[in-house]
Amino acid sequence: MKMNEFHFALENLKAGHPVILATIIRQMGSSPRGKGARLVMNQTRQIAGSVGGGQLEERIKNSFETVITDRKARIFDFTLSEVEAESLEMICGGSISILVEPILPDQEILISTIQKIVDLSQNQKHGWLISQIPGDGQEIDVRHVFISAEGQAVGNLDFGFEIDSGTLKNLKLDKASPFEINFNKGLLSAQEFSIDGQYYFIEPIGKMITCFIIGAGHIAQKLAPLVRLVGFTTVILDDRPDYISQERFPTADQTILLEDFQNVIEHIQVDPDSFLVIVTRGHSSDKAVLGQALQTQASYIGMIGSRRKIALIFEALKKEGFDSGLLDKVHSPIGLSIGAETPEEIAISIVAEMIQERAKLKK
Repeated sequence: MKMNEFHFALENLKAGHPVILATIIRQMGSSPRGKGARLVMNQTRQIAGSVGGGQLEERIKNSFETVITDRKARIFDFTLSEVEAESLEMICGGSISILVEPILPDQEILISTIQKIVDLSQNQKHGWLISQIPGDGQEIDVRHVFISAEGQAVGNLDFGFEIDSGTLKNLKLDKASPFEINFNKGLLSAQEFSIDGQYYFIEPIGKMITCFIIGAGHIAQKLAPLVRLVGFTTVILDDRPDYISQERFPTADQTILLEDFQNVIEHIQVDPDSFLVIVTRGHSSDKAVLGQALQTQASYIGMIGSRRKIALIFEALKKEGFDSGLLDKVHSPIGLSIGAETPEEIAISIVAEMIQERAKLKK
């Protein structure tokens, strides 16, 4: 996995360099990034991540020395009205609040928390980060706890919690507290909550949705860097060794050489955090892969092809016993309808549809 904000923070802290962590905790109206977007900045003003770019990040950069010297977290509020947005060199309106906190090499508990996040992300696992945040006008020492999907907690906040099948179901301030938050569908997006005048921010961390691109032809080659750019872990599968080379897919997290397309699912772990994109080189291999994909828990299955080809494949699968309702969930023809014709345009339409479907999972 490529280095993300937490990797960047950990590398700097281990080298003895302080960093500041900026996280969007509130967002109203239109803004460049949503809640949970973050950046990490080191003392040479190098950055990993983004909270919107432009002069907004310049303001955070200018706060570095003060935040590190004071060792106190604070909240920066930005109003992005049309006038303000123009002054910030942005085209968006709305307002956002950004938690800016210092992290220094002597904060051993916090560094251990970051280490746990990094370790889990490298193993494609996930959890939830809870941060105590300042109230209006406050500057505080932020406390954190990271709860892994396996039920381990690391940090200096005391929360009771219940995890069922890797999903956070409820949360208590501590084991004896009557206050409890319930997550009916699990926590899929970042949110703020308060208890007795104290504010907290909780966000899912790690285990990005994995996009398995099955087929490594021209469309896959154009698609892979876009998929990685918008935050999916990217895995390419094909039965042609020269087609899944590092040179063709330099941004891919993994490439898998198949013997054929008859047993694709045996080579990958598909769960609700998986998107499957079927772009093989032929009608029969597309059908073989789709038949396997329909038996998984993948949240998104898309297959390329003309309407005639798709109709033929669907009819054949129905004869093999696949339910029509199941086939109706397949995104095919794949991608948003934008009149795409070239491999580049088709790739953009597919990524746009994937972003749209990923957003639905967070609601």
